[in-house]
Amino acid sequence: MSNTGNGAAAVALAVLVLEKTGSSLWVAATLIATHGVQVGTGILTSSLSDRHSRRAVMIVSELAGGGCYLAMAFTTTPAALLAIGMVASVFASPFNAASSAAMPNLVEPADLSWANSMASAGRSLGMTIGPALGGVIAASAGASAVFATNAVSFLLSAATIATVTGHFSGERVPGDAHRGVAAGLSFVWRDTVLRRMMFAEAILVLGIGLVQVARVPFAEALGLGSAGLGLLTGLWGAGLLVGSFAGRFLDVRSEPAVFVVGLAGVAVSTLAIGVSPWIGGIVVLHLFVGLADALDLVAAQGMRQRRAPDAVRSRVIAASSSVVVLAQMVGYATAGFLVDLLRPRGVYLAAGAVVAASAVLALPLLGATPPPDATAPNAATDVADLEYGAGVGPP
Repeated sequence: MSNTGNGAAAVALAVLVLEKTGSSLWVAATLIATHGVQVGTGILTSSLSDRHSRRAVMIVSELAGGGCYLAMAFTTTPAALLAIGMVASVFASPFNAASSAAMPNLVEPADLSWANSMASAGRSLGMTIGPALGGVIAASAGASAVFATNAVSFLLSAATIATVTGHFSGERVPGDAHRGVAAGLSFVWRDTVLRRMMFAEAILVLGIGLVQVARVPFAEALGLGSAGLGLLTGLWGAGLLVGSFAGRFLDVRSEPAVFVVGLAGVAVSTLAIGVSPWIGGIVVLHLFVGLADALDLVAAQGMRQRRAPDAVRSRVIAASSSVVVLAQMVGYATAGFLVDLLRPRGVYLAAGAVVAASAVLALPLLGATPPPDATAPNAATDVADLEYGAGVGPP
């Protein structure tokens, strides 16, 4: 629910700021003040849900975020909107890591991939519907109505979380070895599987960041216009939704292979878009990019949850996400220059090559054997010190 509201609010905020300032720099600032701040502070706030009740952290995060968006409904100046948006992002920062870390505590290990796929499908649906909904409400009732609606979505989300039965966290062990906000990054760095997977994901989203920027001029170059751009983006979102549902059939043994195949699928589809002379083929291939991307996302989530003990799981997820999103920001920053240098089709080819490199980097994971069961609520084993499978080594 809150993902849908956030997608709607992001569009309304960008439109309102652009109307007030007429500056694309202010629009860029809104992205930094929202998405960038949330990810940047997530690595710091994720320790809250490893030390305290994840249910409580999630509910407080949603209620505080909803209060911020309610305040934005009564705010009109760009500077004040950005300031409140930054505060909302800080309050929201522990939520994603807490929810992902709680999943293994709420379902049986055999059902973890199913649960991850359903959560991924919900996020994909929210990301697809939210922006369109935000545009419609903003055009008909104004940005303030969108912010107020988002505040309600946060309240409903908090109420839903409060009704969920089960334990969101394992038993807290006094004096456990995973201390400090940097414990998550330290755990990932010592675990050969998680480290390799993080680097592969970072390279993947670097390529995806290039495509997301190049897609706009590419649609124009193909003569598709704004409607065609919406179609390409919508099909990508539809692919994410289909791939998320398909992820329900994964299990602990198939996740590494599906992760690698997903990366390869994104690379092949992106390269095919770059060389395809047929517009219809280009349009359909965007569906396959989204589908393959969703599969590697669900697989990676399960692998990460199974590897990290409950005591440090939130910080492991937040650390990996922060590094990956940083790579995506690099893709955004360099894409504009590459579009001028290579033209949009050339950027697709470059992005496909980049993603292919991530698939090659992840190939040793195909020999991975199932990890120790770190998903049990009371698991305290430091699985980073154990072997995952033959051939899985540096980086």
